[in-house]
Amino acid sequence: MTDLPSTNKMSTTSLGSESSTDGTASSSPLVSVIMPVYNVAPYLPTALNCLVNQTYTNLQILCIDDGSTDASATILDQYAKQDPRISVFHTENQGVALARNLGMQHVEGEYICFVDPDDQWDLTLIEHMVFAAEQHYDDVVFASTKTAPVNDAIQRFYIEAPQPTKQLTYTPFNSNDEFRAAWKHIKSKFSTAAVWGKLFRTDFIRAFQPEFPHEVQTGTDTIFTLHAYTRLQRASYIAESTYYYTPRSNGICARYDNQFIQERFYIYYQAFQYLSSWNPEFSSEYAASSCVAIYRLFREQSVRRVPWNTQLQCMKSILRTAKWKILLTHAQPQTISQTIQIAILRTKYIPLIFAASYAQYFKGALTILKQ
Repeated sequence: MTDLPSTNKMSTTSLGSESSTDGTASSSPLVSVIMPVYNVAPYLPTALNCLVNQTYTNLQILCIDDGSTDASATILDQYAKQDPRISVFHTENQGVALARNLGMQHVEGEYICFVDPDDQWDLTLIEHMVFAAEQHYDDVVFASTKTAPVNDAIQRFYIEAPQPTKQLTYTPFNSNDEFRAAWKHIKSKFSTAAVWGKLFRTDFIRAFQPEFPHEVQTGTDTIFTLHAYTRLQRASYIAESTYYYTPRSNGICARYDNQFIQERFYIYYQAFQYLSSWNPEFSSEYAASSCVAIYRLFREQSVRRVPWNTQLQCMKSILRTAKWKILLTHAQPQTISQTIQIAILRTKYIPLIFAASYAQYFKGALTILKQ
């Protein structure tokens, strides 16, 4: 377990009657689970099985079919017929942000949990998160997260139903100051930027009425979660249950076109703005990691042999903006690798942009002279 500041102490508590090991206690609060779905038919049954077989049974499962063109809609309808806890909403394709926002409009539970349809999670995940939240009256509960080594051949593993857990360890944060102080220690292990793998108290979410920004198609949960973190007063993390994130080579986060890179830059800058006011000690480190992420996206375009004119257009749209200059100014590299990559951004790409611009100018001048 990651070491935390001395202000936080580990608590070990037996599972009590308020949240029994089979999730059937009459006092168990309702949990609304929101799952956006778009063309994930090969993965969807596993994700739905992970939900309907949870040891915590008092669930409202909201599945938003975002205009799928494969068998996803059919699979959702089949599961909904078999399990009355599942509600399916079929919409036109509008993106994951609007799908999640639609799900939040139908929430009836005391807690909200987001899951992705191509991921997996332990069958005790919701039980453990609810137990921690009820014991500590948390605004947010974090579960540990891991990346599942799964490829598009769907070489997936099945998580067997575990034996009931007799004890649960969780680490509480009793104020936003405590949580902010521990941020650097927990951000990697608990995938703090992602909305999945967490339990949110519904009253807490509705108090500041956040929505997922729909202006972009990727990274929208980063803004949602940071908005929540700046306002939470109590939180916990647990280690017994795990959420397994599944990267896919053909997923939305695997794109390298100009729109995707510009959207990522938008999210990075917005997140930097949040961190600058809420956690300024970390904002400079985040600025550096954001610059490096942009560098790697540019480099990936070159590796994938994206046409040079397309690359140049993307570089200009980002590296000539005031927002980029702000990120670059505040960036404080944490490693030698980051230092080198940010130096390359300063000395390689920007000169190339101006060189290409002058080349176009001289090419135009030569054309005129030949006439």
